[in-house]
Amino acid sequence: VVHINHHDFGVQFAQQLRDALSPRTKDAGCTVVVEYQSQTAKARLKLGGEWQVNPSDELLARLRERFGNASVRLNY
Repeated sequence: VVHINHHDFGVQFAQQLRDALSPRTKDAGCTVVVEYQSQTAKARLKLGGEWQVNPSDELLARLRERFGNASVRLNY
């Protein structure tokens, strides 16, 4: 799960997320969920199968570096 608040959601967010999630796998892995929150809205977006990832330490480190340690969690 990647949690993004409205302060962190800029025009580059989609590109940054795509880059951080590469390489992806369609064969196996975990579904990626993006939680967005602003003062007036909240959404939970489950990304499609083409965005599945293998939850490696390297991937989690990349996501935490890009979006912050508190914004990334792995749910089993």
